[in-house]
Amino acid sequence: MTMREEPTYFLIAGYAVMALVNLIIIVWAWSLSTGLKWDPVSIADFIALFARGNALGCFSDLEYSRDRWHAAKNRASHIMASHLRFRIGYWETKTQNPDGTKSRSVIYGIGTLNTTPGNN
Repeated sequence: MTMREEPTYFLIAGYAVMALVNLIIIVWAWSLSTGLKWDPVSIADFIALFARGNALGCFSDLEYSRDRWHAAKNRASHIMASHLRFRIGYWETKTQNPDGTKSRSVIYGIGTLNTTPGNN
């Protein structure tokens, strides 16, 4: 059995570049914050981000795919609307009270913004 050394050098270089990029991203993002009041760490935390937002309904079409083959063939990006952009953070909502006054509240979590193609 013979081995060639040249592919080994390319693999070592590739893995070294990937490790370097990961280190750069970790150093860059180390002091950044999500802007949330708390850091989501568990599945329950991420579910809580969707609880009061308007993004949960965007995923309902994924449940209605006929079977796994159909879902794999038509990826989620094709099933979901392309004009929606998901954002994480705070936003203000206004509600009409029964007495006719309006109240404002701040909601934090995951929400969507409607965008037209070409607008970012």
